[in-house]
Amino acid sequence: MSQAILVVGLTGGIACGKSTVAKMLGLRGCRHMDADMVVHAALEPLGAAYPGVVSCFGPMVCDAEGRIDRAKLAALVFESPTDRRMLESILHPLVFAEQDRRIADWTREGFEGIAIIEAALILEAGVQDRFDRIVVVGAYRETQLRRLEATGMEPRDAAARIDAQMPVAEKAKLADYVIPNDGGLDHLEAAVDELTERLLTDLAAKVEGTLTPSLSRKPGKPS
Repeated sequence: MSQAILVVGLTGGIACGKSTVAKMLGLRGCRHMDADMVVHAALEPLGAAYPGVVSCFGPMVCDAEGRIDRAKLAALVFESPTDRRMLESILHPLVFAEQDRRIADWTREGFEGIAIIEAALILEAGVQDRFDRIVVVGAYRETQLRRLEATGMEPRDAAARIDAQMPVAEKAKLADYVIPNDGGLDHLEAAVDELTERLLTDLAAKVEGTLTPSLSRKPGKPS
């Protein structure tokens, strides 16, 4: 990783507001890569993941036009841990390769600053060592449920989606910084301002060679 770029893994629970925080950080000068968008592109018919996914899961995951139906694929792997691990074995290397490519490009451009890699499964996948710092965006379960139900999701489905993920409280234990997102935008903006200042301090320490290891990689923390 570039000595002049602080690579930050931004994660959190479903409906906690990772993307909102990522946009706010972008407005504060951070570079940003959304792993979900990388996956979407990889699943397109000409994408790098398309052949492997169709080979593993069959044409049943495609729509009438031969495109992978992401909702159908998500429902399939949601029901089966084995299928989920198989899908991750196809997608994760592509996401990691794109992360490396982006950071290399930003380095060649002469960028010096904070790079935000937004991804839902950083901690579940145990890939904390790819990042200088881990930021978790969290919210109370009731807030998550309310937000998911506001999108039209049935309460039972919303609860199942939340329960399928690592609990936010467990993610928070592995984070260097936690952004609570149960209040309004003003509160969130203030929290992101504070986070930005702390990350800039970390960046300066990295440049000087004095940055301490991320909390997520300290002894006693799961990896």
